[in-house]
Parts: sequence; C-alpha cells; structure tokens
Amino acid sequence: MKKIVFATVFFLGLIAVSLNSSAQQKPFSPYSPETMDAIDATQEQRETMKTMLDGYKPKFKALKDSLNQELLSKEEHETQRRQLSAQSNKDYLKIWTPEQLQKLKELRTGGNKK
Repeated sequence: MKKIVFATVFFLGLIAVSLNSSAQQKPFSPYSPETMDAIDATQEQRETMKTMLDGYKPKFKALKDSLNQELLSKEEHETQRRQLSAQSNKDYLKIWTPEQLQKLKELRTGGNKK
C-alpha cells in the first residue's frame, strides 16, 4: 500500500513539475518574429531592424574578442559595452512609432496596460 501511495505522489509531482515548466514564458526578445508580429511591425521596420542588428553584431563581437584576448581590462570592456548598448538602443527606439513603443513596453513587463 505504501508503494502505491508513494508512486501516486511521485507521479503527481512529476505532472506538477511538467505543467509548471511548460507554463513558464520564454524570455522577452524585442527582436523575435513573435514580437515583431505583436507590435504590427511593417516589412520596412523589420528590414531596418535586421540591418541594424547585422551592423552591431560585429561590433559587439570585436568588443568581446578584445576582452578575451586581454586587450581591454574588464572595466574598459564594461564601459565600452555599455556605450555600444546605449547607442544600439537609441537607434532601435528610432524605428518604432509611439504606439509600438508602448506595446513593446507592455510586452517587456508582461502587462496589458491600456
């Protein structure tokens, strides 16, 4: 009888863990096709975003490589990374309409404020 109770509790625990992990959301990505669809991005905006990301990708890689090759200290790397991130974010914000920016904010925070 103890084995049956144990097996039942164990099985129900596995189901609960499975349901919990499948219910968790993927991390928010402002660049994902799902996000683009959710904010009704135009084809031109999507192409601009892709071009912008393609332009920044080698810059971030070079910065990471500089740290890996010890050409920069961790502090210098962090300062330059923050500057590059700030610039990319500034460029990113120029692409969207105020309504799209509001929707992005809601998606990022997980809320549906209107």
